[in-house]
Amino acid sequence: MDLPSQEIEESTMDLPSQEIEESRTMVEREERASLLLHNVIRPTLLRDSSGTRSCSIFRIRHTDTQTNDKTYAPKILSIGPYHHGIDKKHLQMIEEYKQPFLELFVSKTLQKGVGVRDLVYVVAGLEEKIRDSYSETLPYNTQELTDLMVLDGCFILMLFLVVSRTSIRKAMIDNPVFMLRWILPTLRRDLLLLENQVPLFLLNDLFKASKLAPSTSVNEMAIKFFNYSIRGPELFSDEIRDLEANHLLDLLRRTFYKPNSYLQNLEQRRIDITRESAVKSTREVLKHICGSICCSKGKHPKPPKTAHSRPFIGLIASAKKLSHRGIKFQRRENVDNPLDICFNNGVIEIPILVFDEFLSSLISNGVAYEQYSLRCTTELTSYVIFMSCLISKEEDTMFLCEKGIIENYTGTSEEVTLFFKNLGKDLAFSASTSYLVNVFQAVNMYKKPKIPWKTLSSSAAIILLLLTIAQTFFSAFAYFRPPKN
Repeated sequence: MDLPSQEIEESTMDLPSQEIEESRTMVEREERASLLLHNVIRPTLLRDSSGTRSCSIFRIRHTDTQTNDKTYAPKILSIGPYHHGIDKKHLQMIEEYKQPFLELFVSKTLQKGVGVRDLVYVVAGLEEKIRDSYSETLPYNTQELTDLMVLDGCFILMLFLVVSRTSIRKAMIDNPVFMLRWILPTLRRDLLLLENQVPLFLLNDLFKASKLAPSTSVNEMAIKFFNYSIRGPELFSDEIRDLEANHLLDLLRRTFYKPNSYLQNLEQRRIDITRESAVKSTREVLKHICGSICCSKGKHPKPPKTAHSRPFIGLIASAKKLSHRGIKFQRRENVDNPLDICFNNGVIEIPILVFDEFLSSLISNGVAYEQYSLRCTTELTSYVIFMSCLISKEEDTMFLCEKGIIENYTGTSEEVTLFFKNLGKDLAFSASTSYLVNVFQAVNMYKKPKIPWKTLSSSAAIILLLLTIAQTFFSAFAYFRPPKN
């Protein structure tokens, strides 16, 4: 018998048996309650730091991957810790090329006086920042994580250098990674998966330490590398050279729009929303107190006014239905922003969407990143919601294709329709905080100009009456005054 139970029995020998049993039950409950806080295990699948600004690489939740695992899973390339070490044969082929690429990369850096130890030293100093960038607890020790990041980081940089630097390209002219036409497009696609990312600061620091090309930047090489898979005008501009991003997916996502005055205010509005949520409980208490006081005086409390009240803005109808309402569609030309949709004088202007497998994967993973990170803007999410509203049926897709707004390289209109319908489901979205808020509002308020039918019918009746009178007059005139001939 343990000591607490013995003490209870000794102290309760003179008590009735019922009270003794209650005392024992109370002690047992206290012991079980204390076990709830014993050896508390911190979350590993969604770390405490996942809500901080430093976290930017997330594992896609099961409900998304169950819908379409191919959208978020790598085909031939594993980058970072999430898919590393997974026993999948389709990832082994490129995995075998990472060390030869690292060997070539180091052979170039040695000419600048930089060895592999220097690269390892740089990455080791970033360990804490690297771990904080991932939403899951990484099951690697310091050495394992450092080796993984050096290997994957140098592999990515080598891909960029071969494409952008002619001198390095000559050394890889016979390498099958660059000679087999299907490999590079697939690598570009895999490098933009949310679960397949490494922090961009890792690539920047490795590239800076290598001293291989001081006159260029990782951003510039990355955009040039991915431009080969993007149909349409090149995305790179001088503004992107020094653009701050969390990883390659975030970098490509940011190149699809240019900040304007509305987007620059989103961060402040988001802070206001967060602050409003933080004091919500206080407001409820004050509201209750105010309500009690007002009711005691026979008055009704007025609803509180918020500094940033957002009116409800509904979604829009499909393209065919809007067309029946008199709204026209046309392709917007000569725009730097592929997401720059506008509505003027009853016409919705949309930049061309060249739809293929690469772009669909980029949009899907970009939207997933925006859904997971509250600290980034939601341009791609807004764009997908807008297009999913327009594309309700296959006939809507065909209609937009006829207008030159969509160029479909996937084969059928059904694939484009299903893509936007499935991706647009269950997204956290508010039209009132979207960059398309003015378009949503204007389209919903648009009314087709009414033709004054009463005026036209009255005018037609008068003209018909005058013509009838004229015909009667000339008929009578010809009867009473026949021609002399």
